[in-house]
Amino acid sequence: MTPSIDHEELYFLFGQMVDGIITPAEHERLEAILAKNSSARQLWFQFVDIDAGLADWTALKQHQTQQDVPRLTIQSTQNARRIPQTIQWAIACAAAVVVIAAWFWARSTVEISSQGVAVLSRSVNAVWNHDSTAKANTPMRTVGAVLTAEKLNLVSGAVLLEFYNGARVILEGPVEASLVSVSELTLHSGRIHAHVPPQASGFSVQTPQFRLIDHGTDFGVYVAATEAEVHVFKGKVELKSNQATQPTRFLESGDGLARQTSEKDWKEIPTNDTAFLNETQLARREALGAETQRTKWLEASRDLSEDVDTVVHYRFDDPDPQQNTIINQVVGSPDGTQGRTVGCEWTLGRWPQKQAVQFRGEGDRIRLRVENPLPEVTLIAWVRVHDLRQGLQSLLSADDDVPGSLHWELSHQGELRLAIARDLGRTKADWEAVNSSRFVTPERYGQWLMLVTTFDGTTVKHYGNGELIGSGASFQPPAMRIGPADIGNSNGSNLRNLSGAMDEFAIIARVLSANEIRDLYVAGKP
Repeated sequence: MTPSIDHEELYFLFGQMVDGIITPAEHERLEAILAKNSSARQLWFQFVDIDAGLADWTALKQHQTQQDVPRLTIQSTQNARRIPQTIQWAIACAAAVVVIAAWFWARSTVEISSQGVAVLSRSVNAVWNHDSTAKANTPMRTVGAVLTAEKLNLVSGAVLLEFYNGARVILEGPVEASLVSVSELTLHSGRIHAHVPPQASGFSVQTPQFRLIDHGTDFGVYVAATEAEVHVFKGKVELKSNQATQPTRFLESGDGLARQTSEKDWKEIPTNDTAFLNETQLARREALGAETQRTKWLEASRDLSEDVDTVVHYRFDDPDPQQNTIINQVVGSPDGTQGRTVGCEWTLGRWPQKQAVQFRGEGDRIRLRVENPLPEVTLIAWVRVHDLRQGLQSLLSADDDVPGSLHWELSHQGELRLAIARDLGRTKADWEAVNSSRFVTPERYGQWLMLVTTFDGTTVKHYGNGELIGSGASFQPPAMRIGPADIGNSNGSNLRNLSGAMDEFAIIARVLSANEIRDLYVAGKP
Protein backbone atom coordinates (compact mmCIF):
# COMPACT_ATOMS: atom_id res chain seq x y z
CA MET A 1 0.00 0.00 0.00
CA THR A 2 1.35 3.39 -1.02
CA PRO A 3 1.70 5.78 1.94
CA SER A 4 -0.49 8.89 1.86
CA ILE A 5 1.10 12.23 0.95
CA ASP A 6 1.17 15.33 3.10
CA HIS A 7 1.08 17.81 0.19
CA GLU A 8 1.76 20.81 2.41
CA GLU A 9 5.00 19.29 3.70
CA LEU A 10 5.95 17.94 0.28
CA TYR A 11 5.64 21.25 -1.56
CA PHE A 12 7.49 23.02 1.23
CA LEU A 13 10.41 20.58 0.84
CA PHE A 14 10.28 20.96 -2.97
CA GLY A 15 10.64 24.73 -2.58
CA GLN A 16 13.53 24.41 -0.14
CA MET A 17 15.37 22.09 -2.55
CA VAL A 18 14.86 24.21 -5.68
CA ASP A 19 15.84 27.39 -3.82
CA GLY A 20 19.04 25.72 -2.59
CA ILE A 21 18.33 26.34 1.11
CA ILE A 22 17.27 22.88 2.24
CA THR A 23 18.71 21.75 5.59
CA PRO A 24 20.29 18.31 6.14
CA ALA A 25 17.23 17.16 8.14
CA GLU A 26 14.81 18.39 5.46
CA HIS A 27 16.93 16.76 2.77
CA GLU A 28 16.84 13.42 4.59
CA ARG A 29 13.06 13.71 5.02
CA LEU A 30 12.52 14.47 1.31
CA GLU A 31 14.65 11.51 0.22
CA ALA A 32 12.67 9.22 2.53
CA ILE A 33 9.35 10.39 1.05
CA LEU A 34 10.55 10.02 -2.55
CA ALA A 35 11.97 6.59 -1.88
CA LYS A 36 8.68 5.24 -0.50
CA ASN A 37 6.02 6.95 -2.60
CA SER A 38 5.77 6.79 -6.41
CA SER A 39 3.12 9.54 -6.47
CA ALA A 40 5.47 11.84 -4.60
CA ARG A 41 8.20 11.09 -7.14
CA GLN A 42 5.83 11.98 -10.00
CA LEU A 43 4.96 15.29 -8.34
CA TRP A 44 8.68 15.99 -7.86
CA PHE A 45 9.41 15.32 -11.55
CA GLN A 46 6.64 17.72 -12.58
CA PHE A 47 7.80 20.33 -10.08
CA VAL A 48 11.45 20.40 -11.19
CA ASP A 49 10.53 20.20 -14.87
CA ILE A 50 8.36 23.31 -14.52
CA ASP A 51 11.07 25.20 -12.65
CA ALA A 52 13.88 24.19 -15.02
CA GLY A 53 11.74 24.75 -18.10
CA LEU A 54 10.83 28.27 -17.05
CA ALA A 55 14.46 29.09 -16.27
CA ASP A 56 15.62 27.85 -19.68
CA TRP A 57 12.77 29.68 -21.46
CA THR A 58 13.77 32.87 -19.66
CA ALA A 59 17.44 32.50 -20.67
CA LEU A 60 16.42 31.87 -24.30
CA LYS A 61 14.26 35.00 -24.40
CA GLN A 62 17.05 37.04 -22.86
CA HIS A 63 19.41 35.91 -25.61
CA GLN A 64 16.89 36.62 -28.37
CA THR A 65 15.88 40.05 -27.12
CA GLN A 66 18.94 41.21 -25.14
CA GLN A 67 16.47 42.29 -22.46
CA ASP A 68 16.19 41.45 -18.79
CA VAL A 69 13.47 38.87 -18.20
CA PRO A 70 12.26 38.21 -14.66
CA ARG A 71 12.55 34.54 -13.83
CA LEU A 72 9.47 33.01 -12.22
CA THR A 73 10.42 30.41 -9.61
CA ILE A 74 7.78 28.16 -8.14
CA GLN A 75 8.24 28.36 -4.38
CA SER A 76 6.46 26.77 -1.45
CA THR A 77 5.73 28.20 1.99
CA GLN A 78 4.69 26.85 5.33
CA ASN A 79 1.07 27.66 4.34
CA ALA A 80 1.18 26.00 0.93
CA ARG A 81 -2.20 24.85 -0.31
CA ARG A 82 -2.91 21.26 -1.25
CA ILE A 83 -2.68 21.14 -5.03
CA PRO A 84 -4.30 18.12 -6.73
CA GLN A 85 -2.13 16.30 -9.23
CA THR A 86 -4.76 16.80 -11.94
CA ILE A 87 -4.07 20.55 -12.12
CA GLN A 88 -0.25 20.43 -12.10
CA TRP A 89 0.02 21.06 -15.84
CA ALA A 90 -2.59 23.83 -15.63
CA ILE A 91 -0.26 25.52 -13.15
CA ALA A 92 2.61 25.13 -15.60
CA CYS A 93 0.61 26.74 -18.41
CA ALA A 94 -0.56 29.57 -16.16
CA ALA A 95 3.00 30.16 -14.96
CA ALA A 96 4.24 30.33 -18.53
CA VAL A 97 1.57 32.92 -19.35
CA VAL A 98 2.66 35.00 -16.34
CA VAL A 99 6.31 34.85 -17.46
CA ILE A 100 5.41 35.89 -21.01
CA ALA A 101 3.39 38.84 -19.70
CA ALA A 102 6.25 39.79 -17.37
CA TRP A 103 8.69 39.65 -20.27
CA PHE A 104 6.70 42.10 -22.38
CA TRP A 105 6.31 44.37 -19.34
CA ALA A 106 10.04 44.19 -18.62
CA ARG A 107 10.93 45.20 -22.18
CA SER A 108 9.38 48.62 -21.69
CA THR A 109 9.61 49.40 -17.98
CA VAL A 110 12.52 47.68 -16.23
CA GLU A 111 15.60 49.83 -15.57
CA ILE A 112 18.66 49.12 -13.49
CA SER A 113 19.41 51.69 -10.80
CA SER A 114 22.73 52.56 -9.21
CA GLN A 115 23.62 54.40 -6.00
CA GLY A 116 27.28 54.84 -6.94
CA VAL A 117 29.08 58.18 -6.70
CA ALA A 118 32.68 57.16 -7.46
CA VAL A 119 34.90 54.30 -8.64
CA LEU A 120 37.98 53.04 -6.83
CA SER A 121 40.40 53.04 -9.77
CA ARG A 122 43.78 52.47 -8.06
CA SER A 123 44.81 50.91 -4.76
CA VAL A 124 48.28 50.46 -3.30
CA ASN A 125 48.71 48.47 -0.07
CA ALA A 126 45.34 49.76 1.14
CA VAL A 127 44.29 48.66 4.63
CA TRP A 128 40.70 49.58 5.46
CA ASN A 129 39.05 49.84 8.84
CA HIS A 130 35.63 48.50 7.82
CA ASP A 131 32.47 49.47 9.65
CA SER A 132 31.60 46.64 12.05
CA THR A 133 27.92 47.11 11.16
CA ALA A 134 28.48 46.35 7.48
CA LYS A 135 26.21 43.68 6.06
CA ALA A 136 27.53 40.21 5.23
CA ASN A 137 28.88 39.87 1.69
CA THR A 138 29.29 43.65 1.35
CA PRO A 139 31.60 44.16 -1.66
CA MET A 140 35.19 44.71 -0.61
CA ARG A 141 36.88 47.96 -1.58
CA THR A 142 39.06 46.59 -4.36
CA VAL A 143 40.06 48.13 -7.69
CA GLY A 144 37.01 48.59 -9.88
CA ALA A 145 34.59 48.77 -6.94
CA VAL A 146 31.69 51.21 -7.23
CA LEU A 147 31.51 53.35 -4.09
CA THR A 148 28.27 54.77 -2.77
CA ALA A 149 27.72 57.69 -0.40
CA GLU A 150 29.61 56.13 2.50
CA LYS A 151 32.35 56.73 5.05
CA LEU A 152 35.89 55.57 4.24
CA ASN A 153 38.51 54.87 6.89
CA LEU A 154 41.85 54.15 5.22
CA VAL A 155 44.32 53.03 7.87
CA SER A 156 47.34 52.90 5.56
CA GLY A 157 48.26 52.78 1.90
CA ALA A 158 46.81 54.98 -0.83
CA VAL A 159 43.86 54.89 -3.26
CA LEU A 160 42.62 56.91 -6.21
CA LEU A 161 38.90 57.68 -6.41
CA GLU A 162 37.29 58.78 -9.68
CA PHE A 163 34.07 60.65 -8.95
CA TYR A 164 31.27 60.38 -11.46
CA ASN A 165 31.53 64.10 -12.25
CA GLY A 166 35.17 63.65 -13.33
CA ALA A 167 37.06 64.75 -10.20
CA ARG A 168 39.99 62.53 -9.22
CA VAL A 169 41.02 62.37 -5.55
CA ILE A 170 43.94 60.52 -3.94
CA LEU A 171 43.46 59.46 -0.32
CA GLU A 172 46.70 58.71 1.52
CA GLY A 173 46.33 56.81 4.79
CA PRO A 174 45.68 57.36 7.56
CA VAL A 175 42.62 59.27 6.39
CA GLU A 176 38.91 59.42 7.23
CA ALA A 177 36.54 60.78 4.61
CA SER A 178 32.89 60.50 3.61
CA LEU A 179 31.64 60.39 0.03
CA VAL A 180 28.62 62.67 -0.02
CA SER A 181 27.68 62.85 -3.71
CA VAL A 182 29.19 62.73 -7.19
CA SER A 183 30.59 66.22 -6.58
CA GLU A 184 31.28 66.40 -2.85
CA LEU A 185 33.58 64.80 -0.29
CA THR A 186 33.88 65.42 3.46
CA LEU A 187 37.41 65.15 4.86
CA HIS A 188 37.27 64.38 8.58
CA SER A 189 41.01 63.91 9.00
CA GLY A 190 44.06 63.10 6.95
CA ARG A 191 45.52 64.09 3.60
CA ILE A 192 44.03 64.24 0.08
CA HIS A 193 45.24 65.42 -3.33
CA ALA A 194 42.54 66.39 -5.84
CA HIS A 195 42.66 66.94 -9.59
CA VAL A 196 39.48 68.62 -10.82
CA PRO A 197 39.20 69.18 -14.59
CA PRO A 198 36.94 71.93 -16.02
CA GLN A 199 34.16 69.38 -16.57
CA ALA A 200 34.01 68.82 -12.79
CA SER A 201 34.29 72.46 -11.72
CA GLY A 202 32.35 73.06 -8.52
CA PHE A 203 33.60 69.92 -6.77
CA SER A 204 33.74 70.65 -3.06
CA VAL A 205 35.55 69.39 0.03
CA GLN A 206 33.95 69.94 3.42
CA THR A 207 36.11 69.80 6.57
CA PRO A 208 35.42 70.49 10.27
CA GLN A 209 36.81 74.03 9.81
CA PHE A 210 36.00 75.12 6.26
CA ARG A 211 34.50 74.30 2.88
CA LEU A 212 36.64 74.32 -0.26
CA ILE A 213 34.92 74.86 -3.64
CA ASP A 214 36.95 74.11 -6.74
CA HIS A 215 37.07 76.17 -9.93
CA GLY A 216 39.19 73.79 -12.03
CA THR A 217 42.36 73.00 -10.08
CA ASP A 218 44.93 70.73 -8.54
CA PHE A 219 44.99 71.15 -4.79
CA GLY A 220 45.93 69.40 -1.56
CA VAL A 221 44.16 69.48 1.82
CA TYR A 222 45.44 68.30 5.18
CA VAL A 223 43.22 68.13 8.26
CA ALA A 224 44.22 67.14 11.80
CA ALA A 225 42.69 67.63 15.24
CA THR A 226 44.79 70.76 15.91
CA GLU A 227 45.54 72.19 12.48
CA ALA A 228 44.56 72.37 8.79
CA GLU A 229 46.35 73.26 5.54
CA VAL A 230 45.30 74.13 1.98
CA HIS A 231 47.76 74.02 -0.95
CA VAL A 232 46.74 75.17 -4.47
CA PHE A 233 49.10 73.75 -7.08
CA LYS A 234 47.17 74.94 -10.13
CA GLY A 235 44.00 76.92 -10.87
CA LYS A 236 41.68 78.54 -8.36
CA VAL A 237 39.66 77.53 -5.27
CA GLU A 238 37.11 79.25 -3.06
CA LEU A 239 37.55 78.82 0.70
CA LYS A 240 34.55 79.40 2.98
CA SER A 241 34.99 79.25 6.73
CA ASN A 242 32.45 77.36 8.81
CA GLN A 243 32.26 80.50 10.95
CA ALA A 244 29.84 82.95 9.35
CA THR A 245 31.88 85.93 10.55
CA GLN A 246 34.93 84.94 8.50
CA PRO A 247 35.12 86.25 4.92
CA THR A 248 35.31 83.99 1.85
CA ARG A 249 38.80 83.78 0.39
CA PHE A 250 39.99 82.88 -3.11
CA LEU A 251 43.30 81.06 -3.61
CA GLU A 252 45.19 80.65 -6.87
CA SER A 253 48.20 78.70 -8.12
CA GLY A 254 51.05 78.80 -5.60
CA ASP A 255 48.87 79.94 -2.70
CA GLY A 256 48.92 78.09 0.61
CA LEU A 257 47.20 78.64 3.94
CA ALA A 258 47.51 77.07 7.38
CA ARG A 259 45.57 77.54 10.58
CA GLN A 260 45.65 76.15 14.09
CA THR A 261 42.22 75.18 15.37
CA SER A 262 42.86 77.35 18.43
CA GLU A 263 43.48 80.40 16.23
CA LYS A 264 41.05 82.62 14.34
CA ASP A 265 43.10 83.72 11.34
CA TRP A 266 44.80 81.87 8.49
CA LYS A 267 48.55 82.13 7.95
CA GLU A 268 50.08 82.17 4.49
CA ILE A 269 52.53 79.32 3.77
CA PRO A 270 54.46 78.20 0.67
CA THR A 271 52.83 75.35 -1.25
CA ASN A 272 54.51 71.98 -0.76
CA ASP A 273 53.66 69.49 -3.51
CA THR A 274 56.06 66.91 -2.02
CA ALA A 275 53.75 66.58 0.98
CA PHE A 276 50.96 65.17 -1.21
CA LEU A 277 51.06 61.98 -3.27
CA ASN A 278 50.35 62.62 -6.97
CA GLU A 279 49.07 60.19 -9.61
CA THR A 280 52.48 59.54 -11.16
CA GLN A 281 53.93 58.57 -7.79
CA LEU A 282 50.86 56.46 -7.05
CA ALA A 283 51.25 54.61 -10.35
CA ARG A 284 54.88 53.79 -9.52
CA ARG A 285 53.88 52.46 -6.10
CA GLU A 286 51.10 50.45 -7.73
CA ALA A 287 53.47 48.85 -10.24
CA LEU A 288 55.91 47.89 -7.48
CA GLY A 289 53.09 46.55 -5.29
CA ALA A 290 51.60 44.58 -8.17
CA GLU A 291 54.90 42.87 -8.89
CA THR A 292 55.34 42.03 -5.20
CA GLN A 293 51.83 40.55 -5.03
CA ARG A 294 52.30 38.64 -8.29
CA THR A 295 55.49 37.08 -6.89
CA LYS A 296 53.55 36.06 -3.78
CA TRP A 297 50.83 34.52 -5.96
CA LEU A 298 53.37 32.62 -8.09
CA GLU A 299 54.77 30.91 -4.99
CA ALA A 300 51.30 29.85 -3.84
CA SER A 301 50.41 28.85 -7.40
CA ARG A 302 53.43 26.55 -7.70
CA ASP A 303 52.49 24.90 -4.40
CA LEU A 304 48.99 24.30 -5.77
CA SER A 305 50.35 22.74 -8.98
CA GLU A 306 52.61 20.44 -6.95
CA ASP A 307 49.83 19.29 -4.59
CA VAL A 308 49.41 15.54 -5.14
CA ASP A 309 45.63 15.92 -5.26
CA THR A 310 45.57 18.66 -7.92
CA VAL A 311 44.14 17.28 -11.15
CA VAL A 312 43.98 20.42 -13.28
CA HIS A 313 45.64 23.80 -12.76
CA TYR A 314 45.55 26.47 -15.46
CA ARG A 315 47.47 29.72 -14.86
CA PHE A 316 46.88 31.12 -18.37
CA ASP A 317 50.40 32.55 -18.34
CA ASP A 318 51.87 30.69 -21.30
CA PRO A 319 49.39 30.88 -24.19
CA ASP A 320 50.06 29.07 -27.45
CA PRO A 321 47.90 30.92 -30.02
CA GLN A 322 48.83 28.47 -32.77
CA GLN A 323 47.61 25.42 -30.87
CA ASN A 324 44.93 27.17 -28.78
CA THR A 325 46.38 25.32 -25.81
CA ILE A 326 46.04 26.07 -22.11
CA ILE A 327 48.80 24.20 -20.30
CA ASN A 328 47.92 22.13 -17.25
CA GLN A 329 50.65 23.00 -14.74
CA VAL A 330 50.37 19.62 -13.00
CA VAL A 331 53.50 17.64 -13.90
CA GLY A 332 52.75 14.39 -15.75
CA SER A 333 49.10 15.24 -16.32
CA PRO A 334 47.27 13.40 -19.15
CA ASP A 335 46.97 15.12 -22.52
CA GLY A 336 43.21 15.35 -22.13
CA THR A 337 43.58 17.70 -19.18
CA GLN A 338 45.38 20.26 -21.35
CA GLY A 339 42.82 22.95 -22.21
CA ARG A 340 41.83 23.82 -25.77
CA THR A 341 40.28 27.23 -26.39
CA VAL A 342 37.38 27.61 -28.79
CA GLY A 343 36.61 31.13 -29.97
CA CYS A 344 38.11 32.86 -26.91
CA GLU A 345 40.32 35.95 -26.85
CA TRP A 346 43.36 36.76 -24.73
CA THR A 347 43.27 39.75 -22.40
CA LEU A 348 45.03 41.10 -19.31
CA GLY A 349 44.66 39.25 -16.03
CA ARG A 350 44.92 40.39 -12.42
CA TRP A 351 48.25 42.14 -13.01
CA PRO A 352 49.77 43.89 -16.04
CA GLN A 353 52.14 40.95 -16.65
CA LYS A 354 49.39 38.31 -16.35
CA GLN A 355 47.30 36.76 -19.11
CA ALA A 356 43.63 35.79 -19.02
CA VAL A 357 41.06 34.24 -21.35
CA GLN A 358 38.03 36.33 -22.23
CA PHE A 359 34.64 34.76 -22.99
CA ARG A 360 32.42 36.92 -25.21
CA GLY A 361 30.54 34.92 -27.83
CA GLU A 362 27.97 32.22 -27.17
CA GLY A 363 30.38 29.62 -28.56
CA ASP A 364 33.47 30.63 -26.53
CA ARG A 365 34.77 27.88 -24.23
CA ILE A 366 37.76 25.86 -23.07
CA ARG A 367 37.56 22.12 -23.69
CA LEU A 368 39.13 19.55 -21.37
CA ARG A 369 38.70 15.93 -20.30
CA VAL A 370 39.09 14.52 -16.79
CA GLU A 371 38.66 10.76 -16.88
CA ASN A 372 39.07 9.60 -13.28
CA PRO A 373 36.09 9.84 -10.91
CA LEU A 374 36.56 12.08 -7.87
CA PRO A 375 35.37 11.03 -4.39
CA GLU A 376 35.84 14.64 -3.23
CA VAL A 377 36.41 17.84 -5.16
CA THR A 378 37.44 21.50 -4.85
CA LEU A 379 36.78 23.81 -7.81
CA ILE A 380 38.62 27.14 -8.00
CA ALA A 381 38.31 29.98 -10.52
CA TRP A 382 39.53 33.56 -10.59
CA VAL A 383 37.00 35.41 -12.76
CA ARG A 384 36.05 38.93 -13.76
CA VAL A 385 32.32 38.93 -14.53
CA HIS A 386 30.96 41.45 -17.01
CA ASP A 387 27.27 40.90 -16.24
CA LEU A 388 24.77 38.18 -15.32
CA ARG A 389 21.74 39.23 -17.33
CA GLN A 390 21.60 36.04 -19.36
CA GLY A 391 20.49 33.58 -16.68
CA LEU A 392 22.69 30.66 -15.68
CA GLN A 393 26.34 31.05 -16.72
CA SER A 394 28.66 28.07 -16.68
CA LEU A 395 32.04 27.93 -14.99
CA LEU A 396 32.48 24.18 -15.57
CA SER A 397 29.98 21.87 -17.24
CA ALA A 398 30.35 18.13 -17.87
CA ASP A 399 29.06 16.93 -21.24
CA ASP A 400 27.57 13.75 -19.79
CA ASP A 401 24.56 13.50 -17.51
CA VAL A 402 25.46 10.27 -15.77
CA PRO A 403 25.06 10.14 -11.97
CA GLY A 404 27.79 12.23 -10.33
CA SER A 405 28.30 14.59 -13.30
CA LEU A 406 28.91 18.22 -12.28
CA HIS A 407 27.63 21.60 -13.43
CA TRP A 408 29.34 24.54 -11.69
CA GLU A 409 27.54 27.77 -12.49
CA LEU A 410 26.55 31.32 -11.60
CA SER A 411 22.87 32.14 -11.36
CA HIS A 412 21.39 35.35 -12.78
CA GLN A 413 21.07 36.52 -9.15
CA GLY A 414 24.84 36.19 -8.62
CA GLU A 415 24.69 32.95 -6.61
CA LEU A 416 27.40 30.32 -6.93
CA ARG A 417 25.73 26.99 -7.80
CA LEU A 418 26.81 23.36 -7.92
CA ALA A 419 24.43 20.91 -9.60
CA ILE A 420 25.05 17.16 -9.44
CA ALA A 421 23.33 14.60 -11.68
CA ARG A 422 21.45 11.79 -9.97
CA ASP A 423 19.40 8.81 -11.09
CA LEU A 424 15.77 8.88 -9.97
CA GLY A 425 14.60 6.20 -12.39
CA ARG A 426 13.84 8.37 -15.42
CA THR A 427 15.27 8.23 -18.92
CA LYS A 428 17.32 11.37 -18.24
CA ALA A 429 19.27 12.42 -15.18
CA ASP A 430 17.84 14.79 -12.60
CA TRP A 431 20.07 17.56 -11.25
CA GLU A 432 20.27 18.43 -7.58
CA ALA A 433 21.72 21.90 -6.89
CA VAL A 434 22.99 23.80 -3.88
CA ASN A 435 23.22 27.58 -4.22
CA SER A 436 25.19 30.13 -2.22
CA SER A 437 23.87 33.48 -1.11
CA ARG A 438 24.15 36.32 -3.64
CA PHE A 439 27.79 37.25 -4.16
CA VAL A 440 28.46 38.35 -7.74
CA THR A 441 26.33 41.48 -7.47
CA PRO A 442 26.48 44.45 -9.90
CA GLU A 443 28.86 46.25 -7.51
CA ARG A 444 31.36 43.45 -8.15
CA TYR A 445 31.10 43.43 -11.95
CA GLY A 446 34.51 44.16 -13.47
CA GLN A 447 36.42 43.08 -10.35
CA TRP A 448 38.62 40.01 -10.07
CA LEU A 449 36.88 37.51 -7.77
CA MET A 450 38.01 34.14 -6.43
CA LEU A 451 35.15 31.61 -6.56
CA VAL A 452 35.55 28.25 -4.81
CA THR A 453 33.18 25.33 -4.30
CA THR A 454 33.95 22.16 -2.34
CA PHE A 455 32.00 18.89 -2.09
CA ASP A 456 32.96 16.05 0.25
CA GLY A 457 30.26 13.67 -0.96
CA THR A 458 27.55 14.96 1.38
CA THR A 459 27.94 18.74 1.87
CA VAL A 460 28.51 21.50 -0.67
CA LYS A 461 30.30 24.67 0.47
CA HIS A 462 30.69 27.85 -1.56
CA TYR A 463 33.33 30.55 -0.99
CA GLY A 464 33.70 34.05 -2.42
CA ASN A 465 37.01 35.90 -2.01
CA GLY A 466 38.10 33.47 0.70
CA GLU A 467 34.91 33.69 2.80
CA LEU A 468 32.13 31.10 3.18
CA ILE A 469 29.03 32.37 1.34
CA GLY A 470 26.79 29.31 1.54
CA SER A 471 26.54 25.59 2.18
CA GLY A 472 23.97 22.83 1.93
CA ALA A 473 23.42 19.09 2.01
CA SER A 474 23.32 17.03 -1.15
CA PHE A 475 22.71 13.39 -1.93
CA GLN A 476 25.79 11.17 -1.96
CA PRO A 477 26.70 10.14 -5.52
CA PRO A 478 28.84 7.04 -6.16
CA ALA A 479 31.59 9.44 -7.33
CA MET A 480 31.81 12.80 -9.04
CA ARG A 481 32.51 12.79 -12.75
CA ILE A 482 33.71 15.46 -15.13
CA GLY A 483 34.77 13.55 -18.25
CA PRO A 484 34.66 15.68 -21.40
CA ALA A 485 33.62 19.16 -20.30
CA ASP A 486 33.53 22.88 -21.01
CA ILE A 487 34.97 25.72 -18.98
CA GLY A 488 33.00 28.93 -19.43
CA ASN A 489 30.20 27.26 -21.36
CA SER A 490 27.85 24.29 -21.61
CA ASN A 491 27.58 21.62 -24.29
CA GLY A 492 23.78 21.50 -24.05
CA SER A 493 21.22 23.36 -26.16
CA ASN A 494 20.59 25.95 -23.44
CA LEU A 495 22.74 29.08 -23.61
CA ARG A 496 24.93 29.19 -20.51
CA ASN A 497 28.10 30.89 -21.76
CA LEU A 498 30.12 32.96 -19.31
CA SER A 499 30.23 36.71 -19.84
CA GLY A 500 33.62 37.65 -18.45
CA ALA A 501 37.28 36.66 -18.15
CA MET A 502 39.21 33.98 -16.25
CA ASP A 503 42.90 33.96 -15.35
CA GLU A 504 43.20 30.87 -13.09
CA PHE A 505 41.30 27.59 -12.79
CA ALA A 506 41.86 24.44 -10.75
CA ILE A 507 40.26 21.08 -10.00
CA ILE A 508 41.51 19.35 -6.84
CA ALA A 509 40.55 15.81 -5.80
CA ARG A 510 40.07 16.69 -2.15
CA VAL A 511 38.28 19.29 -0.06
CA LEU A 512 40.47 22.26 0.82
CA SER A 513 39.98 23.64 4.32
CA ALA A 514 38.60 27.11 4.96
CA ASN A 515 42.09 28.25 6.01
CA GLU A 516 43.68 26.90 2.82
CA ILE A 517 41.09 28.71 0.72
CA ARG A 518 41.60 31.92 2.64
CA ASP A 519 45.39 31.68 2.20
CA LEU A 520 44.98 31.20 -1.56
CA TYR A 521 42.83 34.32 -1.74
CA VAL A 522 45.27 36.43 0.28
CA ALA A 523 48.14 35.30 -1.94
CA GLY A 524 46.23 35.85 -5.17
CA LYS A 525 44.16 38.98 -4.63
CA PRO A 526 45.21 41.83 -6.95
